[in-house]
Amino acid sequence: MDRIDQQMGNYRLVRLVGQGHFADVYLGEHLYLKTFAAIKILHAAVNQDTLQQFLQEAQAIAHLHHPHIVSVFDFGVDASSNTPFLVMEYARHGSLRHRYPEGQRLRPQLILLYVQQIASALQYAHNHRLIHRDVKPENILLGAHNEILLSDFSLVTVAHSTASLKTLDNAGTVHYMAPEQLQGKPRPASDQYSLAVMVYEWLCGERPFDGSTPIEIAVQHITVPLPSLQERMPNLSPAIVSVVHRALEKDPKQRFPTVLEFAQALAVAIEQSRVPAVSTDASPVITTGPVTGDDKAEEVYELSSVEPSSPALAESAVDSLSVPSLEPSIVRLWQEDTPPFASSPIQRAPVTPSALSSSSYYTVLDIGSTYARAAIVRLSADGHAEVLGVGRFNQQEGNLLAGMVNDVDGTVTACNEALLKAERMAGKLIAPDALIGIGSELMRGASLTINMERATPAVPIAMNELEALIEQAAQALVARLRQQFALLTGERSMRLDIIDMVVSSISIDGQSVADPFGMPGRELSFQLFVNCIPHAQRLIISEVIEKLDLNMAALITTPAALAHYMQGSDEFASDAVLLDVGGGVTRIALVFGDRLTRVGAFAFGGEDFTLRLADQMHIDRESAEHLKLSYGRGVLKGGRRSYVQTLLVPEYQRWLDELARQLEVLVGDLVPPSTFYLAGGGLSFPDFRQHFSSFRWVDYLAFPQAPQLYPIKLERHPWINDTRSLLRDSGEIALVAIGTSALLPSPSPMNAILLQFLNRHLSSPSS
Repeated sequence: MDRIDQQMGNYRLVRLVGQGHFADVYLGEHLYLKTFAAIKILHAAVNQDTLQQFLQEAQAIAHLHHPHIVSVFDFGVDASSNTPFLVMEYARHGSLRHRYPEGQRLRPQLILLYVQQIASALQYAHNHRLIHRDVKPENILLGAHNEILLSDFSLVTVAHSTASLKTLDNAGTVHYMAPEQLQGKPRPASDQYSLAVMVYEWLCGERPFDGSTPIEIAVQHITVPLPSLQERMPNLSPAIVSVVHRALEKDPKQRFPTVLEFAQALAVAIEQSRVPAVSTDASPVITTGPVTGDDKAEEVYELSSVEPSSPALAESAVDSLSVPSLEPSIVRLWQEDTPPFASSPIQRAPVTPSALSSSSYYTVLDIGSTYARAAIVRLSADGHAEVLGVGRFNQQEGNLLAGMVNDVDGTVTACNEALLKAERMAGKLIAPDALIGIGSELMRGASLTINMERATPAVPIAMNELEALIEQAAQALVARLRQQFALLTGERSMRLDIIDMVVSSISIDGQSVADPFGMPGRELSFQLFVNCIPHAQRLIISEVIEKLDLNMAALITTPAALAHYMQGSDEFASDAVLLDVGGGVTRIALVFGDRLTRVGAFAFGGEDFTLRLADQMHIDRESAEHLKLSYGRGVLKGGRRSYVQTLLVPEYQRWLDELARQLEVLVGDLVPPSTFYLAGGGLSFPDFRQHFSSFRWVDYLAFPQAPQLYPIKLERHPWINDTRSLLRDSGEIALVAIGTSALLPSPSPMNAILLQFLNRHLSSPSS
């Protein structure tokens, strides 16, 4: 039944946002306040007894105030159809079922994050003598900051009393129902059982019981022994298995006394079984040698001489390493004697052997979550770039999620508008060769140090020898990164593409060299850094670029671009954390000893602040963004300034908490840098530094001294000529950083080796 434009209470139904077997959910606009809410309308009409039951339970739910329970604003019954409806908080990011479809496995740490929030909400309800009765992924919503919001408390009793068991099965309910609940005797422990079914499913990708009919599934819950989670997941910690099995006991008395105790026991089991923080400098493929000459405890790898023509090596490389086309790859050489952040330029390989060398003009495109930004740049013969035009355009909500392209056509539209503005400013100049900047949550980088003892030290080092060595090292790094992606996504065989590759700290027999090619020696050492994204993500980006009629000369991650951009600063610290706070994602780059060592990202950016502000003040997103920027510029006065400041305080804390957790994982056993450099608008906020300085860093990381925060300023860069002052917005720092990645001196022999390495994989079928 289509109810769009109908009225429910004081709300006009704007559009349908979700459908279920019990109810439909509409986005509703308040007739007078012009605020938005979710209107959930039950399918079935109710009799007088059921109506009274619904109203009593709805009244109880309306008095629940918990950060992880959906707020209820209003409830009632449509007089024309005698159908109950509920006015609730609108969860714009959907449900956990939407985010994680059936069959998808999650890493234990992520499961625990969700379980703790759900259990907290359920325990609160149980303390108020309420049972949810319908805990399942479809009823776990995600708020503006991806926080858990438990929904459907007040509808479940009415729905269950008016639905057949078949309807419950179609909705997925019977798969999560406890034995006693199926027998008509629900209790608080029933919610614990349902939550444990979700944990079981997330761990192994399957629900414990399944069948062709709802009766068959119900009978299994009641009578059939629980299928062993250990058998389905042999590598899972027995401690975790034991906790989940206890929560799934047939007898509710045998489960944990409370749902909160179940969550606490799961936390202990996961912590006990947690693999120590993986140093991304480590590799399971290569034999480990002693750690030498580095108080940061970098692991060093010993390699014996390799035969460049070894069939086994070539075959294994093709199987384990996926490299994108040369155009979206950028390869860099950072020399020991000219570190990447010194004031003098570094030697770097060309982005592509032909793309930029055949044209003096190129496009720079930064595909951000909030804005698409573009610039038209002319490359001069002396290696400088002149900015000819700049444009930006708002991304619509849903175009990108966590920095990843979600709506291809919407993203293309925003990027095209930004390009048109830049091209008009540049005199309608079109530059088809493009440098593309990205920075999604699914982006990981790692480095390792390689030591090789050569069998024939008197023979000069040949190109094919180095290529084979780099290939073997790259395999080790990709294997390590694949393990990290498996922990992050649950996908163990994800295909990865290298988009950044850096060689640094090259030495022969202990002596630093710029290029080892053609030099004799016994001990060859260097550090290799690679940065990867999932192959599927790169394909989507390629589709966007193709629809824009651009040639992708390079695909560059913004953390790596910022690191290169900071090369022009004489004040840059040798050990530092680089932060790029975008609209949907915060990107992180760790630099140790003037070397880009590790990169990461997490889905929490400036857009989260804007959406929370819009929700709290009951205004639209555009108005909230304007209010936030006005506050940041200091032009907001009086009560409105104080109110916005109060609302933003918890957002600072959430962002800092997540940043600290991410840094804890990235840093591993190394000493965390105390110097932070930040790009974006955050530093313009008057109280940002105060919150950063007062944060409880000691709870996460052992800094050698109190962390210090410095802005990455949009200033006249030695490689960029912006005579018309077109670059003004602080958000364009990433755009400039991406552009500087194209300013490349002549290639060196080592650069040629890296390019040959990529080219060889381009011709392989699996690449």
